[in-house]
Amino acid sequence: MKNTVKEKFNAHASQYDEQRRKLIPCFFDFYSIPVSLLHFSKKPLRILDMGAGTGLFSSFVKEKYPDAHFTLIDVSDQMLEKAKE
Repeated sequence: MKNTVKEKFNAHASQYDEQRRKLIPCFFDFYSIPVSLLHFSKKPLRILDMGAGTGLFSSFVKEKYPDAHFTLIDVSDQMLEKAKE
């Protein structure tokens, strides 16, 4: 039986971030450059991350905007559990 997308992401949630660090050349640049282009002055800042996965990108944004309120949405329950950690 073919696994659903949700089942596949749930199965790999615990290793997802580590795998991305190994597979993406210039991993830090891949995430930090887009964050460097973000400029928000409105407060309080509310950010919606759709397809958030483990919250990896949101964690980079959180470093720049520590007081921001984040809402993360993802099809994978296990990915969101990792994001909460």
